Amino acid sequence: MRHNRVLFSLLLFVSLLLLSGCDWLFPKLNQPPIANAGPDLVTIADPTIYVFLDGSASFDPDGDSLHFLWSILQNQNSARCRFGSPRTVPRPTIQALQAGSCTVQLIVNDGKVNSAPDEVVITTVLILNQPSIANAGPDQTVEVDTLVTLDGSASYDPDGDSLTFRWTQTAGPTVTLSDPTAMKPTFTPTVADIYTFQLVVNDGTV
Repeated sequence: MRHNRVLFSLLLFVSLLLLSGCDWLFPKLNQPPIANAGPDLVTIADPTIYVFLDGSASFDPDGDSLHFLWSILQNQNSARCRFGSPRTVPRPTIQALQAGSCTVQLIVNDGKVNSAPDEVVITTVLILNQPSIANAGPDQTVEVDTLVTLDGSASYDPDGDSLTFRWTQTAGPTVTLSDPTAMKPTFTPTVADIYTFQLVVNDGTV
């Protein structure tokens, strides 16, 4: 009977250990974290534009806190990319300086082991400058010796660039414009005739 009690007590003790998880007797193996560098991105080759990388979907199966490390993988086809914020945060910023593509790698660490690397490709496009559009305003009919104002204010640039103006007289008795580079120059006709002017605008490129 005594032996049976001892055996029963031992079996009960082992059962309780198993039910309690018994981590100290059967320690859990650490599982490596999973890096997720986010979706591929498309941006414009412009040193003033930053885009966010997003590694926030990375996780650790054991629930451990993660440490992040981003790096740019260089190869002969890579666009020149550079980070705009620390590379050790979940969502750093990056900018691309020329057209092409660059690959960025993310590795996360749970304090014990690194994850397998995950990569995100950043494709950079070059936006071509669009020519500005000149608008010399409507035709006008005025009396002699009356001040005439030419109006190029309806001119515009599709890219939103600032414009410079250049007015040139192409027909009619010669007159002097108040400022050939102004948006709205003026002149006074002294002879009844047809006066024609040409307007060219420039956005600094074309």
